[in-house]
Amino acid sequence: MGALLAACDDPTNVGGDLLGAIGGEPVNTVEPLSSLRTAELKQPANSPARVLAGMVHDPVLGQYEVQGYFDITPVTSDDFRAGNVEAVELRLRRTYVYGDSTSELRAVLREISEEWDADDIPTGRSFATGSIITEFTFSAADTLVVVPLPDSWVSDRDPVLRDPDVGDLFHGFRIDPVEGNAVVGFGPMGSTLFATTGSDSLSYMIGKTYPFAERSASVDIPENRFLMQAGIGPLPEFLLSVSSDIYTSGEPFSVNRATLTLWADTLSFRQNTPAHFERPLLRTLDLYARVSGDSTYALIGRSTMDNQGRFVFEGTALARSIGEYIAEDIEFEIRMPDPATLPIALSADHDSFYYYHSSLNPILFYDAGAGDKAPSGFITLTPIY
Repeated sequence: MGALLAACDDPTNVGGDLLGAIGGEPVNTVEPLSSLRTAELKQPANSPARVLAGMVHDPVLGQYEVQGYFDITPVTSDDFRAGNVEAVELRLRRTYVYGDSTSELRAVLREISEEWDADDIPTGRSFATGSIITEFTFSAADTLVVVPLPDSWVSDRDPVLRDPDVGDLFHGFRIDPVEGNAVVGFGPMGSTLFATTGSDSLSYMIGKTYPFAERSASVDIPENRFLMQAGIGPLPEFLLSVSSDIYTSGEPFSVNRATLTLWADTLSFRQNTPAHFERPLLRTLDLYARVSGDSTYALIGRSTMDNQGRFVFEGTALARSIGEYIAEDIEFEIRMPDPATLPIALSADHDSFYYYHSSLNPILFYDAGAGDKAPSGFITLTPIY
């Protein structure tokens, strides 16, 4: 696939007044990207602790299966350690649905049997688990799912749950889907492992989480589309090589404005969404850039999809990046917002882009073969006299 650097709405004489008397006649140019390729999605270190699990058939994108790994946050008390654990149950607060919101789901619970780290995990990583602890059923519409754990498991894990080092001795659970047509998210608020002794009780909050998600391409994605999807990936990556005719004329110039626009195909989703089928989309995305040979990307823009289905990236950071490195290849990558770059107040909104990394939210971009909706771009330069 190929693409172009993005277009502004009205490029005519853009930036003509920015340099005043020292600026010449602005030059507007569209520059092609030399490649459009996939980049690997990794879960950020500070991804919100929402457990994602289930299976679903999306009529546009195909079949998905998600195993939800999660650990608990260790807590203890003298009274709790003094008794024997008599009962344990998972209390899972549902905060997200992708798929049939009326579907009945069946899942099994396993204990994770190895130490694992949620930071910077590439998609497709799995961790060792033990045998099935219990099986449970629930509806995708349920706001609270309670899973009592068997007495045999409670008795066996009693010493570990009461140990002050429970965080090192216990590695958490994995939820495996068995039946259903929805992927659901639990927590983080209100989801706990609740344990009781004869005289005390403790609620272990959900700690680190990780979704192991797989997609089976059982349907064909519409032609000339690029799929970007949370939980699985990939991320779109572009390589920009600006024409040498622009910067070899011998005249100094300033890059006054640069605009990068990607069009999203929302029509395919609207036309292929059955009744009760929930498919939250990626609606806010970040633009990163790096110069060829550099090993790090820098965040240079954020865009929210407008009512025409466009993501428009522009601003001084983008123009400065192109102006400073116009003679070199510049790589651009579209990512989901990293929670570390977002206001903490967003954590109360379970449907916001704060939780993208714990979701399956997709977007379909039009690619270079999509005519007037292909990714395209505009750069405005002004000669300096």
